[in-house]
Order: sequence, then C-alpha cells, then structure tokens
Amino acid sequence: MILSKKLTKSCRISEPEIKAPWAISLAMAFTYIGGWLFTIVLCYCMGEPTDILGIGPQGTATSPMGQPVAQIFYNSLGKGGGLFFTICAFIILQFVCFTATQALGRTVFAFSRDRLLPFSHIWTKINRFTNTPLYAVWISVACCIAINLVGLGSYAAISGVFNVCAIALDWSYIIPILVSYRYYVHPSQRQADDSYSVKCSLDASSLGLGTWASSQSSSTHGLLFGLSLCQSSSCCLFIGLLQRRT
Repeated sequence: MILSKKLTKSCRISEPEIKAPWAISLAMAFTYIGGWLFTIVLCYCMGEPTDILGIGPQGTATSPMGQPVAQIFYNSLGKGGGLFFTICAFIILQFVCFTATQALGRTVFAFSRDRLLPFSHIWTKINRFTNTPLYAVWISVACCIAINLVGLGSYAAISGVFNVCAIALDWSYIIPILVSYRYYVHPSQRQADDSYSVKCSLDASSLGLGTWASSQSSSTHGLLFGLSLCQSSSCCLFIGLLQRRT
C-alpha cells in the first residue's frame, strides 16, 4: 500500500516523466501480486465466514472485534500474534495516510494558488520555520476528520461517502483521458506553434503526447483504461445497491 501511493515529489527527481511512471508501475505490480497472495492466505486461514464477520445467522454476535482481518489474526496466531500483526497493519495504514495527506495538502495549495478555493490567501501562506504551506495541510486534515466523524453516527452513511470517493477517484483519471482526446495535437503542429512552450491554458496547443506515449496505439490504450475504470465505478454502484436491498 505504501509503495503504490503516487509519487507526489516526482517534480524533484531527474527525468520525472520517465522515472516516476516506472516507479509507479513497479509499485503497482508489487501491490497486485503481494495483495493477491495476502488475500489467498487470509482466505485459507479464515475458517467459517460467520465467525469473523461479527454477526451470526440468527443475528447473534460472533466476533467481539468487529474487524474480520484482526479476527483472523487472533484465531490463527493467538492473542500475542494477533495483536502484533494488527498493530503492524495500523502502522502501515498510518504511513499511507502520511503520503495521502502530503498529496492532498499539495493539491489544496495548488488550487489556492490559482484562486480556486475560498480564503485562498490563507492556504497559500508559507510557514517561515518549515518553509511549507502548513495552513493547507491543516485544512486538509480538518476536512478529513470532519468527513470521518460521519462514521460515528452511521456506518451506512460513511460507507456511502467512501463509495462516492472511490467513484470520484476513477473519474479523476477518466476526465484527463477524455480531455486528451479532445485537445490532442500532433507533435509537428505543436512544434510549429512558437507559443506552445509558454501556454498554460487548456487549448489545442497545450496538450500532446508524453514520453511514455505509444503513438498509434495510445488511443486504444486510453479507451481500454477508461472502460476498466468505468467498470470499477459500476461495481461500486452495484455493491451499494446490494447493501441497500439487504
């Protein structure tokens, strides 16, 4: 999970357009393979599903923890081993939160710099001691805390929030793909435009192929990737409908 987080400091490395995609691809490959093996081990050690889900067939409580993975650790490793691996899982999740908070803080700062958020002049202030936009980081943390407080009142509500966030993440990838189809310009045309290197607006001369582009097959790859993300969003909606019916 840590390795699969996006490289938010890619602008600080040499040749980020080459090394950052390589690092992300290798990290995702490790995440997929490691996660698949970890899931197989969990399923092998799971035992009866009703013993770890927390609710029996008649509605009786079967797990005092309410956390299936922690319950599997406890059933397989005992109290000491289960406690140790559960704490390790929380530590890993915390490291993931560090990188996610950094990415969100940078996003808030970037949007505020372009005056796209309320009180932008506050979130763009740089702390003189840390030389970082601490106000942008703290408003990001405050918003995350406020959203997660919903879980204290209703598990169904916070599950809905997480489902919406998952769908929004998918569309954050789909939208740039659609924009690239609309505004793509052939490299020969971009070279002929003298103002291409200085333009920042979203026009016909501000977008083109990147270093990893595969020329003629790029459109096909983008289409397949977009369809896979649409399928992921559809799965989230389908699961939400099933939970509502049950």
